[in-house]
Amino acid sequence: MVPSIISKRQCLKLIWCQCKWIFSDTSSTKAFVDAFIALNLPLDILINNAGIMARPKSFTKDGFETQFSANHLDHFYITNLLTNKLMESIPSRVIILSSSGNSQFLDPASIDFDHLHAEKAYSPTKIYGQSKLANILYAKKLRRRFDAQGADITVVSLHPGNVETNLTRHTSLSMAVEQATK
Repeated sequence: MVPSIISKRQCLKLIWCQCKWIFSDTSSTKAFVDAFIALNLPLDILINNAGIMARPKSFTKDGFETQFSANHLDHFYITNLLTNKLMESIPSRVIILSSSGNSQFLDPASIDFDHLHAEKAYSPTKIYGQSKLANILYAKKLRRRFDAQGADITVVSLHPGNVETNLTRHTSLSMAVEQATK
């Protein structure tokens, strides 16, 4: 895979663009994409790695449940806005970070489309699980779409493993440990 990228590009140069936008704000996401496109750079790899977990119930200014929005809808939106740039940059890659929480917190492992934005009783872990399952299903659909178009765009979704972050700071275990160590 790397040799095909190197042969396509005369020199391999990494330009790191870390998104600095207000998560779960569609106008901010659109402004970031417009600014990136204006740079006229190729987009060889898009890594969707935003994520929050088990937050208290809240909603974005666009009316979406915050956790589902940050974990899935933002990835969906930015990827769709950048699809033409990915096509121009073939071969390119889309990596969508998901979580094993897609099955750990859902019984059965499925998306409740009547409960995407906490319309029923709020369960932060269920919303998290649904958002991570949505990542996986979207990656599969996106890969099939690019394959059907004959586009050399690899799409994967993966669980990053156990990584020490503050992702679980809103979970009861994390809060209990924090209280016990004070």
